[in-house]
Amino acid sequence: MTGPVSYARRGEVAVLTLNLPPVNVLAMPLRIALSACLEQASRDPAARAVVLIGAGKVFCAGAELADFDTDGLDEPSLHATISEQIESMDKPVVAAVHGSALGGGLELALSCHYRLCTPDAKLGLPEITLGFFPGAGGTQKLPRAIGLEAALDLILSGRTVPASAWAGTALVSTLAEGDLLECAVAFALEHAEARPLPRLRDRRVEHPSAQALLQFARRSAAADRRAWPGTALAIDAIEHSLADFEAGMRFEIEHFRAQAATEPARALRYGFLARTQARKLAGLAPDAAARRIERALVIGAGLMGTGIAICFAQAGIPVTLTDRDEAGLARGRATIDSYCSAQARRIGEAEAMALRERFAFTLDERPWREADVLIEAAFEDFDLKEALLQRMAALAHPAALIASNTSTLDLDALAAGTTRPADVVGLHFFSPAQAMPLLEVVRTAHTGDAALATAMALASRLRKTPVVAGVCDGFIGNRILDAYIAQACRLVEEGAWPEQVDAALEAWGFAMGPFRMLDLVGNDVPWAARRHRRARGVAERHGIADALCEQGWFGQKTGQGWYLHAEGARRPQPAPQVHALIETFAAGRGIVRRSMAAQQIVQRCLLALINEGARVLGEGIAQRGSDIDVVYVAGYGFPAAKGGPMFQADEMGLVNVLRLLRDQAGGDAAQAGFWRPAPLIGILAASGRSLRDTQSLDTQALDTQEMAA
Repeated sequence: MTGPVSYARRGEVAVLTLNLPPVNVLAMPLRIALSACLEQASRDPAARAVVLIGAGKVFCAGAELADFDTDGLDEPSLHATISEQIESMDKPVVAAVHGSALGGGLELALSCHYRLCTPDAKLGLPEITLGFFPGAGGTQKLPRAIGLEAALDLILSGRTVPASAWAGTALVSTLAEGDLLECAVAFALEHAEARPLPRLRDRRVEHPSAQALLQFARRSAAADRRAWPGTALAIDAIEHSLADFEAGMRFEIEHFRAQAATEPARALRYGFLARTQARKLAGLAPDAAARRIERALVIGAGLMGTGIAICFAQAGIPVTLTDRDEAGLARGRATIDSYCSAQARRIGEAEAMALRERFAFTLDERPWREADVLIEAAFEDFDLKEALLQRMAALAHPAALIASNTSTLDLDALAAGTTRPADVVGLHFFSPAQAMPLLEVVRTAHTGDAALATAMALASRLRKTPVVAGVCDGFIGNRILDAYIAQACRLVEEGAWPEQVDAALEAWGFAMGPFRMLDLVGNDVPWAARRHRRARGVAERHGIADALCEQGWFGQKTGQGWYLHAEGARRPQPAPQVHALIETFAAGRGIVRRSMAAQQIVQRCLLALINEGARVLGEGIAQRGSDIDVVYVAGYGFPAAKGGPMFQADEMGLVNVLRLLRDQAGGDAAQAGFWRPAPLIGILAASGRSLRDTQSLDTQALDTQEMAA
């Protein structure tokens, strides 16, 4: 099969096969070829009907997202050429759908006269999750196919639904039994003489309370701060389906293009592509293959260890949980039992029981020898983790992956202390491990290609968003977070209150402000890490945070942190004693406190993230700038509709970022070192390049270039 679309005849049926691997996206070459094949089918006197089918595992996964930022959406557009071309044909066109028909792929199917689907084919219009809405007839045709209420739900949620759920509606003409192509050809012949040909555009949308339903959708979206950008316009477009089809299409096309060009839509598309890119490994040997993982061992039955074990069990991988003594193991077992019981209400008793049966609990060392992956989730202590990794390396079979869940310790040194450092990786899960999507896969100086490939394949099986990180204090996420927290603390010392900092950042889009987050995690956790760093001679930059911890105010666990946490209260309250501590601390340091505007708070915290992110990228800790954004959106509550710190830096303009950093450094001598611009920012600003598209570079080369400049 050659070309993005092939033309063949099965008797009196023309078969057009989409063939643009891996998922038949509607890139311009495919659209051009499809338009030509449709014209050929229309003119072919031997063809009484047409079948449109996808090669490979899916019918069509929709638009090529990269086309939105180039001229890739130009003619032939999906609507103007292909949709209208299909609808105007005088021969029936049958969409034979398997795998999935998503976004533009479903809109392509909706343009056909009939849709024959495998029962498990996934149908959906996920555009809203990318910041815009369907733009090739989806908002007009889907309500005509399944009704106004169901179409609102599907379009505004972006979720996918199996074709079997739509059997009996105009969306799914029939379900295929047996070979899809054979069924489609037979179906096309059965309907070859049907006239008039059924077109969704000719149907009417009927609903007894349409305006009330639409108004409810608008109010719900306005009240939900998590609502996707473009939701209001999507509702307006869907409302147009109640009247004239052509007028509705004009509204959809006009506003689709405008919404797709907004910053939130560009950021969400970028994030989708960045997550895909993050799974690609640079520099692996061509023959590096992932090893098989059939059983797992998690060492440490605390909250993190049990969460990691749950990840394996949910992925269908049998997992053994172990601890240093029977008491610890019993606590882990109780946690697992409680989790599975709670899941029974969501997934049913049978599935919850099957989930529970994937867990084993023992103090015996036999599972250490049998597991294909061993992960230690012990307390963050170097000597303890070093001893565990050495034992893991000694007992595990030769092909096993050996992993540490450390978030701060030197993995190069930990791996070097084992007898098989090439098999050691970091798998830094985020708490709660069973819920958080991010997984930092840490590549040490010794990690072999096979181990890294295995870790990335495992991350996909665990349904995580993996990002490869190099070794440094905090890897990608926590190292950059440290700079962010340091700046938040500095803002408090200079005049803001913790609740003002949190409110400004949450209004900007963060899921949670830094001080609410610290109280949730426990202020003693980063305090311990800071004390370890000070012991190694690292300068301190979190003064007020240390003063808070010295009072024993660790957050929710103690009822007092940056906020007061009353038992049973839904939200924390500002703490007058913290305000007093801040004022005393600032006076002792000779800091004259002043009022802070929300814009100033956001800008300084964002600049801290950007600058430290650029350092991480310049040092080669991250593979690419977009990986840093994936880490921050997936693991740290950075608003997805704002792309990430690297994306934001490029939106601001690196020349402007450089100026702002230098202004901050010049305006505060005590913070001059903190605000010194990362070398990479100056180099990229001078060359007109972007942070988000940059591959990691060599630090020494950067410093040399900066000095030359």
